Amino acid sequence: EDFDKVFDLPYHLLDVDHYFRNLNIGGDRWLGAIYSRGCPYRCTFCIISAYGSNIGTMRYHTLDHVMNDLRVLSGKYGADAISIHDDHFLIDQSRVVEFCEMVIESGIKIDFRANGRIDSIYRMEEKVLKLLRKAGFVNLIAGIETGSPRYLEVMNKKLSLDQIAVADRKLTEYGFYKHWNFMSAMPGETMEDVGHTIWLIAQLAKTCMTSSYPMSYRKYIPLPGTEMYRQ
Repeated sequence: EDFDKVFDLPYHLLDVDHYFRNLNIGGDRWLGAIYSRGCPYRCTFCIISAYGSNIGTMRYHTLDHVMNDLRVLSGKYGADAISIHDDHFLIDQSRVVEFCEMVIESGIKIDFRANGRIDSIYRMEEKVLKLLRKAGFVNLIAGIETGSPRYLEVMNKKLSLDQIAVADRKLTEYGFYKHWNFMSAMPGETMEDVGHTIWLIAQLAKTCMTSSYPMSYRKYIPLPGTEMYRQ
């Protein structure tokens, strides 16, 4: 599908009131939206790893579409907060900067939360973090999955514990609510691996006291076609 245009999504087909949430982290009327597709990473548990490069290639809606969608959701339906459910909203920092600048210039007052990766937050410059806060971002979400250095390699996360510590410190410094995702019961995971994860969760909990939903710790579910499913 060609994304190089403005879509007027048919929200009138839904009873939008059924989809509002109150997340206790900003606005009272949260709705979800997706403004890009795909992820270039190949984590062995993720469904994207089961598909070819066409799925892994990032595809972006135009920012004109994004701004039109925000005006519709806020103006017509009364949303005061948006959860951006992109697989990796933070991957392109230049696009993030342009997005924030357009939101600020538009005068739209919306709180945002978005998914990203630890390494993107780790690399994020101070000016970008400040711009995200100015544009209304209150919550950033990332999958850590495990505290075991060995199992981070098994999952092909391409992350280190040092990067996790720096990313957490940055979000603390700039006043973001946090949400870190973890998993357990993966194939080949040992009790020692689990111990590393519980230790890391305990360390991060010390800096997440003000976050309403700082952690999720879920049982791994094998997704057909992924490397870990075959294991």
